[in-house]
Amino acid sequence: RCLQILATFPGCFSPLPEAVFGDILRSFILVIADSCREKALWKHSLKNLVQIGSSIEKFGDPKRCISYKNIVVERSLSWPMHESSVPLSVKLEVLFDIGTTRVDFAVRILEGLKEILSSNLIEAL
Repeated sequence: RCLQILATFPGCFSPLPEAVFGDILRSFILVIADSCREKALWKHSLKNLVQIGSSIEKFGDPKRCISYKNIVVERSLSWPMHESSVPLSVKLEVLFDIGTTRVDFAVRILEGLKEILSSNLIEAL
């Protein structure tokens, strides 16, 4: 909870350097990936990521937006859809919830899912 509070400060008022902000995001992503069998734990981490993403949208922080997109959105999309320890239902819930924080995140997630589906269809043929 403390990490989420620190990470939601507007960038200009934040006591956190950008590197620490990135570490917080990575920590929450790792918890989701490594604890997907413990529903309460990964859901809490996802909720924190959504709150952080919403605060970035609310305060219009471009540096944090880039960090969030590179760390949270891209890493979530990089989980293989068919070969991974993260179940498909968890992946889809994470992507959906992250996509609700900003329109450009939702667009990137939809583009990423389209790429994944296209490559899977090509492999299947």
